[in-house]
Amino acid sequence: MLNMKLEVGGLERKSVEQKSASIELLTSGARGMRGASAVLMTALLVVTLPAIAVQEEMSEMERMNGFSTGTSICSVCINEIMVNPSGSEQGEYPDGEWVEIVNVGGSPVSLEGWYLEDQGGWIHYINESTWVGFSVLQESWIINSGDHIVVAENNVGTLRLNNGGEVLFLKDSGGTTVHRVTTENSDSGVSKVNDGEHTGDDLFVDSEISTPGEDNAADPIDYSGGSDLLFTRIMPVGVSGHEADWIEIQNVGDSAIDMSGWSISRNRSFTPPWTSPWVSTFRDISISSGERIILTSEPSSLPDWLSDRIVDGEVAMDTMPRLIDSGTALQLISPNGTIIDTLVYDGGNAEISEWNGPSVSVRGEGSAGLVLMRGDGCTDLPDTDSAADWEVRTFRVGASLFCAEGPITAETTDGAWASIGPEGALGDLIGWIDGAETSLHIHIYEFLSPDVTHAILRAIQRGVDVTILLEEGILDSNSVGESQKGHANVLHDAGADVLWMVDPNGMSSPYTYIHSKIAIRDNSGAWISSGNMKDSSLPPAGDSGNREWSLFIESPAIAAKLAEWMSWDENTDQRYTKPHGSWALPPDGWILPSPTGTTSGDPSLTDSDASPGFRALPIVCPDNCLAEIIGAINESEETLYISAQYLDVDWYWGFSDTNPLLDSIKSAAERGVSVRLLLNAFYADEETWDLVELVNAEWNESGGLDATARLMSTSDSITKLHNKGMIVDGETVLVGSINWGSSAMLRNREHGIMIMDSDFASIYASSFENDWNRVDERTDTDGDTLPDLWESINGLNRHRASVAGTALSEQSLDPDEDGLDNRKEFLLGGDPMDEDTDGDCIKDGDEWEFAASVLRPESAAIISEDVDQDGIPDGEEFGCTVEVIIQDDEDDEDDTVDSTPVEDDDGDDGFVNLREDPLSAPGAKMLLGLTIIAAIFLALAGASMLRKPKTKAKTMLIDDEGYRFGDDPEGAILSGTRFDESVEDARERTTGRNDGKHGEIVLDGFGFENMGRDEVQWRLDAGATIEELRNEAEEGGP
Repeated sequence: MLNMKLEVGGLERKSVEQKSASIELLTSGARGMRGASAVLMTALLVVTLPAIAVQEEMSEMERMNGFSTGTSICSVCINEIMVNPSGSEQGEYPDGEWVEIVNVGGSPVSLEGWYLEDQGGWIHYINESTWVGFSVLQESWIINSGDHIVVAENNVGTLRLNNGGEVLFLKDSGGTTVHRVTTENSDSGVSKVNDGEHTGDDLFVDSEISTPGEDNAADPIDYSGGSDLLFTRIMPVGVSGHEADWIEIQNVGDSAIDMSGWSISRNRSFTPPWTSPWVSTFRDISISSGERIILTSEPSSLPDWLSDRIVDGEVAMDTMPRLIDSGTALQLISPNGTIIDTLVYDGGNAEISEWNGPSVSVRGEGSAGLVLMRGDGCTDLPDTDSAADWEVRTFRVGASLFCAEGPITAETTDGAWASIGPEGALGDLIGWIDGAETSLHIHIYEFLSPDVTHAILRAIQRGVDVTILLEEGILDSNSVGESQKGHANVLHDAGADVLWMVDPNGMSSPYTYIHSKIAIRDNSGAWISSGNMKDSSLPPAGDSGNREWSLFIESPAIAAKLAEWMSWDENTDQRYTKPHGSWALPPDGWILPSPTGTTSGDPSLTDSDASPGFRALPIVCPDNCLAEIIGAINESEETLYISAQYLDVDWYWGFSDTNPLLDSIKSAAERGVSVRLLLNAFYADEETWDLVELVNAEWNESGGLDATARLMSTSDSITKLHNKGMIVDGETVLVGSINWGSSAMLRNREHGIMIMDSDFASIYASSFENDWNRVDERTDTDGDTLPDLWESINGLNRHRASVAGTALSEQSLDPDEDGLDNRKEFLLGGDPMDEDTDGDCIKDGDEWEFAASVLRPESAAIISEDVDQDGIPDGEEFGCTVEVIIQDDEDDEDDTVDSTPVEDDDGDDGFVNLREDPLSAPGAKMLLGLTIIAAIFLALAGASMLRKPKTKAKTMLIDDEGYRFGDDPEGAILSGTRFDESVEDARERTTGRNDGKHGEIVLDGFGFENMGRDEVQWRLDAGATIEELRNEAEEGGP
């Protein structure tokens, strides 16, 4: 007998002897035969032995108890296979490959000596090392009826399943095949399960979800693209204290979802060509209905409130997917390979399947600490697989996420009181603070008012608990910072809890500034304002200040909502909230100024300005203020008045390329709402005037909309507009700290409130009308350098710098055609609608010439009939005559009136009838004779002048120093003037002559103590230079 081993594909197979296959080699009678016969016989054996072995293998399978290919059903069967795990194919379970086996029979079965064998010949024994949970079995080696076991690779090295396709045999201790399974190509992280009933020879397909050790899920589902699992938030770039990036997933369905076998695919490249993705597969984890979970490699770095559950991604998955700072593409994939959700941000591959359009943009100062969020975090989650789903609301780690809420209806005992500054605002606030009994919570940007600080000190002395949160950012300014530190330190030393909002180290703060102006009193009352606690917003009695809108409310429900929001920022666990300490001390010797003695009174002790049952809507930035303000604008029907320090045209923060507030305002105007924008003139710049031009020119004149923008004029008591308010339809008024730009709405902490009550709104509407109609001598709404008052008086357009339908500016026009444009008329004090403002017969445009001749300023000449005050009218000196119509009353000796009507033969009403004989009147003939005689003399005089030689008229102009102009027509006094054609006109020079003295004007021919101007001019005429004359004067003269 010859024992042989068969090598198949380089792998050792069982010996033919083990297969009970024996072959006797017979020779043809010559045992010593060698050469070709031996080679031929060996070749024959090599060809025939595999066929014999396969035939015996099939015979064994046919003889197997309970199994017949295609007919019999196995009792112990392979139930699920992980051919291609998402991580390494070797490793301790749950890493690596694994095979699940189930006992579908009616009795227990011992698996001792059983093994798995693949088509490549690798044998993987089922034993203590590979049987997951073997040590806890009640009876070793036994698999009970209905039980599942997992046979894992567990670093043994003999479970080597082929990802591209495999045939796997389950064999008993005698080597009998119990179950044969075929798989085709296997995707990463997707297990294989039976496509039907176990028949003993089965084709396995992709599972819906991996369920090792349990019954398989329902038959594989053909997903349509919808799912109950969505990406909801990601933070791609960590920050100090929150270094690890993270991914949030939410189950939006009605039942729990087992995530085992699900995966997240991440495209690693952020520039083409795109590389193959990394795939991270979930292990044994489930998500309840509605639950949100965050996956991160450092769960301890995130606060618990951030999500429903924070999970270690290195445990829940075979590997935590890392997010690339500069962008990537993420896909959430079901166990059967269906793409359920996709997210592409920043530089990720937006061409990836199941994504529509460009990637989600990352705006502002960068992505550190920036959280990309689906929707607004409050309402339903949009799911269009596009950037629009994610470009709704910005959010930074550490920030609050307060959602929009409906208005609060006040109780009949509640009240609201208007307080409009500058008049009386300080007294109102001091009186209100003096009424505090138990607590005060104050959040303020600038805290610099001595009167307010003294009022708080009095409250502390009465036992009132005081908490104040201040902005640290303004400490960069020396004077302001020192004062703010001083006021804060005084309160701290008196027992107040003083906090500062700071910019945390190593991260971008959730808020650029705390810009709020809010206080809560005794948990029942609130003060909200557009103004800070400093003298410009709260001026002492008699001083001027800013236009500010404030209000007081007594309502426990409203105060509770505001206090809830404020408590978030008072929590010192927040990385941006820091207690007062030595780092914020004022300079040595700083002293709190004394109070001014301004009279005060608590407004809440008077009758409410609002009607009983008024409604109030508190708002907070950046959480919900933008949506609420836009909502109010969108509901306007008749009027929309906005009184604001500024309104940005551009929109820097967030995802919008245009200002959504401005878009809503324009939409309101297009609906027929009358829009008025009142803006601050004190800090007006190009952007301000661009907005004015946009509203007044484009919306109003070109678009026909009832929209007007205007800069507020000042008064003796009002220095500038610092307000941030709005009045809608005369029924709703907005009061608060929220400026009308992206920084306030999306990056600052701000507080405000909308009161829905017409009685209350009317108080602010009256103030708005006063501000709208007031005109001063400086404010220039359209930025054309012509003040509103001057334009209004002279019938020009104060709201627009350019002329409708042209490229001309209004300041360049000359409506009276006097040679001066509107700008020059304003500068010189002329009337742009009258060519001769002073009525001296000299056109305004020619006044400069006469003014120069009499050495007077043009601005004086344009408004004076005798600018040189010599008793001779300017027009007469200039050489023009004023047409004056003189009507003398006839001394008619006969006072009787002839009542006989004069007949009009020609019927022309505009002509006076002449008598038929004009010489019939007494004296008429004599007058005619005199006229003829005069004409004769005039003719003779004219003839004699024609015959007389031409002579030059002698000029006899003498100035106030006695200089006689014109004695010498060639004199040096004319050199360099427009009368001297032989030399350069000094007025044409583009640069001045250097007189050697900066800032001091020295005219040639003047300023010599030892020489009169005549002598100087004589010396110059003789050839001396002005420099030579100066040198002589400095040396003592010639």
